[in-house]
Amino acid sequence: MIHHLRGKLLKKQPTFVVVDCGGVGFGVHVSPKDAERIGGLGTEVALHIYMHLTEGDARLFGFLDEQDMRYFLLLFGVDRVGPKTAMAVVSVLPRETFFSAVSSKDSAALLRVPGIGQKTAERILFELREKIPVSAVTPMAPVDSQAVDALISLGFDRRSAEKAVAGARQSGAATLESLVTASLRRLGTSAGSN
Repeated sequence: MIHHLRGKLLKKQPTFVVVDCGGVGFGVHVSPKDAERIGGLGTEVALHIYMHLTEGDARLFGFLDEQDMRYFLLLFGVDRVGPKTAMAVVSVLPRETFFSAVSSKDSAALLRVPGIGQKTAERILFELREKIPVSAVTPMAPVDSQAVDALISLGFDRRSAEKAVAGARQSGAATLESLVTASLRRLGTSAGSN
């Protein structure tokens, strides 16, 4: 499997580039945003790669930013969303806009992406609503991140820890100790109600 390519840019189109790595030219599908930022022909480029293999076909999808590749893979993990559709979403919606749309169940934002219909938009929102970390939608203060880390070290999963800390913050907790204590109370209450 190919995970990373570094080499000279041989060819550049709006959504496709060819990178020469040691005399071998690799064709890579990229977003229009990355194609603009990638530089001119002959410049050195480094791309994070997802290699998609199907019967009789192999395609490389490249990203300048590793976070964009994770965003792509998150979308690609949705039932009936292929790499072409996932790349279309990455190309049209910045990560923060997408995460916000999933968090607020805003299918209209997804419908702006060519090739995404109502059913696909709803499927994406449904399947990813629990997979988007709270911190991706609302950046956490350092003390909140420390509280989340403390809860994770106690055996809680990240999503539950982030939700509990966000709730504790809303109820007025501000220090690390008060955030952890209030979060543990919340987690204990939610565990007891299941």
